[in-house]
Amino acid sequence: VLVAAGILCTAFDNMLEMLKFLWEFNAVMAASFWCGLKWRRATRPGAWASLIVAATMFILIPVGLPLVFPGMRTSESLLRTTRERRIVEVYAASRRDVEMRAQEIARWPGAGAPAPLHIGDPVRRNMVMPPSSLYWSEGIKVSHGARRGAGMFNVDMYLIDRCWDLSGNPHALNETVRYAYKVLLPFLVLIVVSLATPADEGTEVELFFLRMRTVVRTDRKADERAVAAAYADPSSTRSVLLFPRTRLEFMKWDRSGTIGFLLAVVASASVVGLLWLVLHFGA
Repeated sequence: VLVAAGILCTAFDNMLEMLKFLWEFNAVMAASFWCGLKWRRATRPGAWASLIVAATMFILIPVGLPLVFPGMRTSESLLRTTRERRIVEVYAASRRDVEMRAQEIARWPGAGAPAPLHIGDPVRRNMVMPPSSLYWSEGIKVSHGARRGAGMFNVDMYLIDRCWDLSGNPHALNETVRYAYKVLLPFLVLIVVSLATPADEGTEVELFFLRMRTVVRTDRKADERAVAAAYADPSSTRSVLLFPRTRLEFMKWDRSGTIGFLLAVVASASVVGLLWLVLHFGA
């Protein structure tokens, strides 16, 4: 853990990129975790293949290649960026915009000062979206007059760019493509390898899924009786399955599941709503 933490700290120079990497790291385990719980056809070779491919593509190559071949960081072919984009944003003036316009008018030298703003007036703002690196996690930095890629090398974006020119896309779209690739690749590898290898069958597998279908009781004795009843009559647990005639282990929603989902939606919406309020009405 300490060695990994040390390598991680030296690979990034800001907390945001480090936090994004930690979020993305979950993609390495996600396919094995969810398919292991929800798809009975998932196999051990499929899980191992998914873990190895994801860890190699998302961690080992991005970190290892620049260490083995440091010249990559200054190679012009690997310093491709998106194109600069100019955007005109139109929005309703906030209190902050009104105050800033008043300060601008007060500092204006001579005639021709801009008209005062009122809250709700339309405001046009010209924005320039600077170029962003396609392949390097921390962008391109200039050192001693030379451009140099910083952070990890996103080999996935390099491969995608070979098939589909990413330089004309907004940076946000490229980030979406990168996240989608990292989510889908481990699942794809696991599914293909699992279908090509013998299914994991046996008593342990059956008991595992019977336990997963049984609602956990707060009373331990009651919980043990419920599990024993499920083991004694496996067919009694199939009524909770959403697709009982398939190998999928998705459960039907009950009242508590619905309430939990709605609370999660409300909590997520609250976070987004709070961010929107801060951006639009903050000082």
